Amino acid sequence: MKKQYTVIIMLFMLFVYTSNGQHPLPCGNGRINDSALNTALQFERSANRIQSPNYLVRVYFHVFHNSDGSVGAATLDQINSEFNSLVASYTADNVCFLFAGIDSANTTTINQNFNADTDPGGNAFTPYQVPNCINIFYLRKIGGNNTACSPPCGYGGIALGGIPGTFCLVATGNIGPGNTIGHEVGHCLGLLHTFEKNFGF
Repeated sequence: MKKQYTVIIMLFMLFVYTSNGQHPLPCGNGRINDSALNTALQFERSANRIQSPNYLVRVYFHVFHNSDGSVGAATLDQINSEFNSLVASYTADNVCFLFAGIDSANTTTINQNFNADTDPGGNAFTPYQVPNCINIFYLRKIGGNNTACSPPCGYGGIALGGIPGTFCLVATGNIGPGNTIGHEVGHCLGLLHTFEKNFGF
């Protein structure tokens, strides 16, 4: 009888360990891009602005690999699925997305070793950005001291360009379930977390 309980407890612990190990990492707090926010607010308040029931947003996907071309952060099928998820997330709000393109880059430094805390502005991604699009970068891992998880861990996704901004990152482990892409693109469009302290909220 004691042996059965020991086996049950060991299986339960293995299940808990496995479940925690596969849990997507959270986003963390975003940084407000005051300049971009003020520009967006001025546009929104403009009397000359044409009122449109629909909005079209161009998105461009970037997939990183290691320097030797191995260990890609996402497959083409995953990117297509991510785009479909993004479209579904914003359909009710009349926000439409255009798949503007996809490319890949080989650099282990970004794919495996990028740290969002040591490059908070995301300067490493400047050479890869396509103008007039929200650029979505897929990395194998996004390191950093993310206090949204306990103990502090890396990021599952982050809008390093600020809120609002022109680019965001998604880690391989956060592709699919949890809709990290919709969450991070929301930051690019100016959406805050419900728990943000910005503006006294």
